Parts: sequence; C-alpha cells; structure tokens
Amino acid sequence: MSFALLGFLACQPLDSGAALGEPFTGETDSTGAALENPALELGDGRTASTGCEAVQLQAFDILERTCARCHGGDTAGARQGTPPFDCVLEPERMVSMVSATAKDPEGLQPARILVPGDAAHSRLYLRSLHGEMPPPDVIGLPANPRPSVSDLSVLRHWIDSCMPTSDRGVGVDEHDTSAPDDHSSTH
Repeated sequence: MSFALLGFLACQPLDSGAALGEPFTGETDSTGAALENPALELGDGRTASTGCEAVQLQAFDILERTCARCHGGDTAGARQGTPPFDCVLEPERMVSMVSATAKDPEGLQPARILVPGDAAHSRLYLRSLHGEMPPPDVIGLPANPRPSVSDLSVLRHWIDSCMPTSDRGVGVDEHDTSAPDDHSSTH
C-alpha cells in the first residue's frame, strides 16, 4: 500500500516555485500545472467557490429559517416591527437601517441593524445572541425556531469576516494580517 502511495506522489508535477519557497503568483509553470480552487461542497448538495460564499449561504439559510417568517417582507405577516422591518434577507438594505427604539451604548446614536465587519454592533446579531429574537412562542401560532450556538457563530463570522466594509473587500478572512481591520478588538 505504501508503494502505491509513493507511486502516486511521484507522478505529480513539481511546482518549482514552491520548492524554492516562492509565493504562488497565479501563473502556471512550464508544464501548465496550476493550483486549482475546487468548489466547496455543502451538506445540502450546493457548492460554493470560496469559504465566505459558503458562510454567506449558511447565514442566509439561518435567517430564512429563524427570521424571514416575520421579517422577510414576502407577506403582510412578514413585515413585523415598528417601523416594519421586512428586509432580513437583503443585507444591502439592512446596512443602511437604524433601530427606531434602541441606541448604540457607545455613541448614543440609533443602533445600526447590520454593521459589516462588526457583529458586536449589529442589532441583527445582538438580538439573536441575547435571545430577544425570535421572540418567545405565542400560543396558537407555530413555534419560532431559535438559532443554535452554531447558527450564532455562523452569523457572527458572516458579519465580521465575509461582508464588505469600507476598508476591505468581500471575503477577507479576519486572520489575514495583510487586510486592514479597525475592529480587531471585537474579534
């Protein structure tokens, strides 16, 4: 068995740049070999091309399952809140929204619904984290599914690391030291 494995390894093209410790430039070598970025397979059969795309798909699934029935905007019942908050599946809209009732404790300005790169100041995340949303079950209505600890972790990662901010692009990993990051104290 070990001979079969060695034979397999011997047939792989050598990346001469990597052998010399040079960084990958995205170019192919003389044999035409290049590193591939295979699609990430998700448990439900979907695929994603990047880690952040996979996290975003998971985050949208969580929002669809736990929030959209009341805040998705598709039906009259999905426009709950004062004023109506009906865009939980539209992050671009949520980024520009503020709460009509809650203040950010640091600046006493209206709390922002979604702050890319900063889940600790995103009302969407904080209300779920503190168990305020979804609200407790109401007798006579279907039970509200609660986000799990894993769900909350996915939402935080999506907001903190996979949403575009003014100082970085989409999908910049929080551990990438080459990317500017004003929010390092919140990670």
